[in-house]
Amino acid sequence: MLFLLFLAAFLPLSSSVNPVAVTSYALLNPESEACFKKIAEKSGNSNLVQSLDGMAGVGWDNLMNVVTQPVISSTFSKCQITPDGKFLIPDSIFAIPIQQSQIDQSAQFYDQFNDYWHKTTDDMNVDAKGGYGPFKIGGSYSKKNIDTKYTMFKQNTKVLHATLKHRAYTLVSDLSAGLHPLFKNRLLEIAGYLRRGLTFQAKYLAEMIIRDYGTHYIERAEVGALIEQEDFIQINESEIATSEFEEIKKSASASLKLKVFGDISGSSTETSETNTTAKYKSMIRQSNFRTFGGPSIDRLARINWNKTVENMMIDNLVPLNHKGAFLHSLIVKTHFPELASSELVSLGHLLGNVTRDYYERNVIRGCTNASSTNFNYQANYDDHSCNDVPVKRTIVRSFFEGEEQPPSADPATLPPPPPTTTTTTTTVPPTPLGFDIPPYGGVFQRCTPLGKATSELCEKYSTPNILSAIYSCSNNYVNKTVASIVHTIKSIEKRAGQSCTDDSYFSPDCVDFSFDVLHNHQLLLEIFSCEQGANSPSGTVYFGGIYDENELNPAVGATGCPGQYEAYKIGTKTTVCLSSELQEKRFRIEFGGFFSCQTPAKEAHCPPRFTQYLATVLNDCEVFYCAKSDVSSKNFNAPTIKRPPFMEDSVMLTNNTDGKIVGYINGSYWMEIPVEKAIKSIDQSGNPSHTQLINTWIDKVSTKIDEFYKDANASIEILLDELRKVKQFP
Repeated sequence: MLFLLFLAAFLPLSSSVNPVAVTSYALLNPESEACFKKIAEKSGNSNLVQSLDGMAGVGWDNLMNVVTQPVISSTFSKCQITPDGKFLIPDSIFAIPIQQSQIDQSAQFYDQFNDYWHKTTDDMNVDAKGGYGPFKIGGSYSKKNIDTKYTMFKQNTKVLHATLKHRAYTLVSDLSAGLHPLFKNRLLEIAGYLRRGLTFQAKYLAEMIIRDYGTHYIERAEVGALIEQEDFIQINESEIATSEFEEIKKSASASLKLKVFGDISGSSTETSETNTTAKYKSMIRQSNFRTFGGPSIDRLARINWNKTVENMMIDNLVPLNHKGAFLHSLIVKTHFPELASSELVSLGHLLGNVTRDYYERNVIRGCTNASSTNFNYQANYDDHSCNDVPVKRTIVRSFFEGEEQPPSADPATLPPPPPTTTTTTTTVPPTPLGFDIPPYGGVFQRCTPLGKATSELCEKYSTPNILSAIYSCSNNYVNKTVASIVHTIKSIEKRAGQSCTDDSYFSPDCVDFSFDVLHNHQLLLEIFSCEQGANSPSGTVYFGGIYDENELNPAVGATGCPGQYEAYKIGTKTTVCLSSELQEKRFRIEFGGFFSCQTPAKEAHCPPRFTQYLATVLNDCEVFYCAKSDVSSKNFNAPTIKRPPFMEDSVMLTNNTDGKIVGYINGSYWMEIPVEKAIKSIDQSGNPSHTQLINTWIDKVSTKIDEFYKDANASIEILLDELRKVKQFP
């Protein structure tokens, strides 16, 4: 009886009774509005009030499980409707009716968060977890995941999960409709930058694509309505295996039915059922009740038990499940006939790389077994570093499983990540006498100016070693190169002048002009770590964590160092906390070294029982550090997702290696020229400096502006026209 009521309940209401809201995409589309009128006039079907748009053929952020912007072209020129004639669908969508309803007769029980997430997650996350490396963390930043995980661990509870679901249609996106013009144009812009060799600008724009469109596109969406109830209960292991617990699970399902349908049987419950229900209620510490589509919670709160079917009338159809592929899999000749094959490969590879970078920056490696002494609550990728618990290998792939998978031959699979998760064993040097953990000698960083860069620019990027006070390791420690990169610094110099036509002091006719000189300075940065050598060192350094301007130090849960630890800069904005003082030992974290994308593959991993953390990314090269810490297990703070773009927007200021000069007349732009092209026209006898050459060029152009302004009789418009006709300055 309940099943029939539930099935009948999900039929749409007529607009005269309770109009169903049109989705946001349809509201913004005049084509869909015209279709509603056309269909109503032709068939007399005035109940067609919702468009199933924005559910397939759109972007998807796989870390947060949210729909983003349209990816596939979406129009309503054909005025298509679903086979049952109830909903308007875009031209690029096929609708396959399902019309299947399902009620849980017994609630599902989950005693582990991983099991809960695996069984209730979106199929898009399941497909992603079939991959390897960082791609296993799909969905770990979704709000539902974060909330459920917090409640289970904070209150030490298990979950009883009951659902009522109606599956209405499967919507399939037709890729032959082509890409949405806005999405395609942005990709063509990136291809243009790649064609000109401007890789940094292209990467920045690719990161913006990931920010706006997500990691995937939705190829298939199952739509319908869902009502679910989550009961967080406290129960011990001995109670779970009893027959009474099976009745408790049925009570949880009955509780959901009661909320939706009311007591339609009219009969009283038996004593045994009353006792079971009472025990079930006594176990509950928190209960969540959600509707997706279907009836709203507000309407359920005003239930009229004499109108049971009306209680369940749908307010909206919503996506219940998704399937799709990575965005970069759309970079094919069919969608981009204007691009050469080599350009397609470069564009697809770039978009794939920035997608992987988005995942990698949000991987939190650590022990995900709550029974372990070094359990890391924030970890979303199990690195098998757990203490005091056996490593379990299960057939069912869990949400946090971290085993590697071989790369797939499927062209939609992203390029494999660098070898940062290999299981090769490491020979750890024995701990010398007098040390309770292996000694460490700290870090240092050398900076060398390149080209026309000055040594003054290196001052903020040079870091001496804490023990030796120079740019080398102290005695009995060995220099190990962590990474070596060329860092570009951008700067702007402003020059200004004025040209006048009247010699009168009181009322001259003048024009202001200015130049922005955009410089690119290059520095060679070399990061070194001091590791134990063959001989026993006399002193050691305590490690107190790592942070930067955007990332907290996990050792203290804030931006900064613990106690009196000192800050030592590596890379461009990353700080390592170190101390050589014995009294600071209490804040130390056992440290296992650094490695990067430049480290030989056989060494590019952490020692056993150490967790791998991302320290920084330098010119696309990831730098990791290894540490042992149980700090994260002491709080239940959800990690904050790191969103692209990760490159600084200043990369878009100039396209030239040596910078450019931009000219303005009374604040209006009129020209720009690469610095190297400008100074080539200047006499370089006497070996003038780079700055002197730029000044000479600006002086000569200023003279031309003065001449043109006087010839133009103080007309700014004529002056600009004449200046823009000049092919070369000076």
